[in-house]
Amino acid sequence: MKVSKNGRTYHIKETIINLNSLRYNILVETTKVYSFHPTKSNAKSLVLLGHGVNLNPEKMNDLLEELNLLGHDVVKIALAGHRPGETQMICSSSLWTDEFLQSFNFCKEISIKKSYPLNFVGYSLSALIALNLEIQKLVQFDKKIFLAPALELKQITKVMKLMTKINYLGKLPVMPDENLHINSFKALFELQEDFQKNKENTPNTKTLVMTRKSDEVISYENTLKLINKYSLNSWTLKELDNSKKVKVQHFCFDKNCMNDSQWNNMIKDFSNFFNEFLD
Repeated sequence: MKVSKNGRTYHIKETIINLNSLRYNILVETTKVYSFHPTKSNAKSLVLLGHGVNLNPEKMNDLLEELNLLGHDVVKIALAGHRPGETQMICSSSLWTDEFLQSFNFCKEISIKKSYPLNFVGYSLSALIALNLEIQKLVQFDKKIFLAPALELKQITKVMKLMTKINYLGKLPVMPDENLHINSFKALFELQEDFQKNKENTPNTKTLVMTRKSDEVISYENTLKLINKYSLNSWTLKELDNSKKVKVQHFCFDKNCMNDSQWNNMIKDFSNFFNEFLD
């Protein structure tokens, strides 16, 4: 089914439902770009949850469930090229940015109607898009959690970037080999270049950054330098322990790749940050 709204056409994969019974006197739509997942209790906030490049959005479901348990409504993004039946050939930085804005505007409408905070949890690519748009003053969140954000990259990514220039993807250990298309990495590096050009305007808003020093593509040290150079004293950088369950640390943000202690500590930091108890 197709519906039009504000000049855009959306492909609805689920029937629009009225959530009066769930405390919302509004119509909530589930589209191919985003889906709404309310908590069963009285919600503390709405969290926009975003995935990384070449990562199945379903891999974010463990975090989604934890956020619901912590008392937050969640809207989960599924960017172009990452949805069932789609190829990453369609990926572009402008399309991803547009879809992120669609999701944000939907969240903003709900947060205004519900009069509760609008927060963000984003992994890698989604964190990068969110910050680029925040720098442009096109989005605003009360609090943000960035998981291995693609802001400051390691040297190996220069090789990956060169591959995109010559239209050759090749095989690198940090790249899963399923559903890959060079357009997704071209789009990622375009967004990364945008950030590097404008990072001096990074907003000093409440942000928790969680990553590992051993991350194959994200530079913990340069992320720390970014925070210090631009006096981002509302940002907190938290080092995560390595996972012994997986070879590639960058993709490890679900229950299956962490032990119980690592997972529980990360979720505790989520809770403390949103409740302003983080040390």
